[in-house]
Amino acid sequence: MDDNLELSVCLLEYYKGHCQNLTRADAEARQLEKWIEYFPEALVKEVRPPQQKEFLESLVSQGYSKSYVESIFKSFKAAVTYCLRYEILSTSVPFVKPTDVLNKYKLKKVERWRPITIDECALLLENANTDRLVRYVMILIACACRPSAAIELTGKNQIDLGLGTITLLLPEKTQTNKYRPIVKLPSFIRAIYHDDNICSQDRIELHPKRPLDSIRSSWNTARKNAGLDILVTPYSIRHTIARWLRLCGVMPWHTSTQLGHQKEGYEVTELYAPNDPNYLDDAAQAIEAYFAILYERSPKLRSREWLGRYRHPKGLAKDYQSKASKV
Repeated sequence: MDDNLELSVCLLEYYKGHCQNLTRADAEARQLEKWIEYFPEALVKEVRPPQQKEFLESLVSQGYSKSYVESIFKSFKAAVTYCLRYEILSTSVPFVKPTDVLNKYKLKKVERWRPITIDECALLLENANTDRLVRYVMILIACACRPSAAIELTGKNQIDLGLGTITLLLPEKTQTNKYRPIVKLPSFIRAIYHDDNICSQDRIELHPKRPLDSIRSSWNTARKNAGLDILVTPYSIRHTIARWLRLCGVMPWHTSTQLGHQKEGYEVTELYAPNDPNYLDDAAQAIEAYFAILYERSPKLRSREWLGRYRHPKGLAKDYQSKASKV
């Protein structure tokens, strides 16, 4: 038992021992991660009611809903209880009542992300300080997926070169209300896929202080160096590509499928649709064009050695240039 247990270790032990095999594992990881980001060096015993109250108030200021803030707090409380039960932690801490903190605020919905222009996206890539961040942005563009799906995508058992598809759902996981579809494999992802992974995406060592797998730090560094505001988040790419697909006249059903929006009978359709050679062709072409334009505007992107197999479709980029100015 440890009276000086680090909060990050406590949360990781709880995640590994209880959460990682749950269907809501991704959601739990994101909630626990918020504690680590706010208290990166803290011991569990240092996160007492005043600090807990301060943390909850910071979440309120970011516009999170009351129910979500309460859920984040429950994850922390469950982690401490877990470590006590299994004698990883020797002494608990008092807990505040989240409702006592939250009832003082009239919570308003605050925007937490915004779409970005293609020039802003190029700026972000120009200021990316790691190859992993560049690949992460490329995956977000290719799939128009949620950030958690992009983080987890390595390629093995998810990319089918024969069909030319990416299955965003990991083989060992089941679908949740945040549906992960099968999408078309763009040429720029195909170009960096080899040895069953995307340029060794699955062999990257994680920083020991960020055990729940996040590249938020490198994202924020690139964003700040690019002079972009705090509303530019990984989710911005998903919203941007959604707008781009609409602007390019992509069929509504294809846009919906690309984004993983569930509809009645969707799973049955999803089972057979990827076998059609024309599956999501219009969405895939629009995404190819977006990256082609981005490739022209980002010298550092063109200099990435591991992107050497990419064949830049200049004609396609030219065809979509007028539309790019509107996004």
